[in-house]
Amino acid sequence: MNNMTLQLQVPDLTYRTLRRVAVRSRRTEDEVVLDVLQEYFAKTAVSDSLLGLFADDPALMDTITHAAMVDREEAQLRVEDAASG
Repeated sequence: MNNMTLQLQVPDLTYRTLRRVAVRSRRTEDEVVLDVLQEYFAKTAVSDSLLGLFADDPALMDTITHAAMVDREEAQLRVEDAASG
């Protein structure tokens, strides 16, 4: 695994909270930030689970999207009143 260095600038209150969590959990600030980022990414992947189902098959997603767009172009979306027409 390659590691990257990331420098963050955070408000003082945020840093003090980070520091307090790190001390209480006996971890480094880096470990706490990494855990928070990983948890955020995991939640993001779950919240977008419908599109995630098609992540391994982009051609299928393209087909579904194309079919939806064709239906939208061809389908009559409103019923016209005989008096207005």
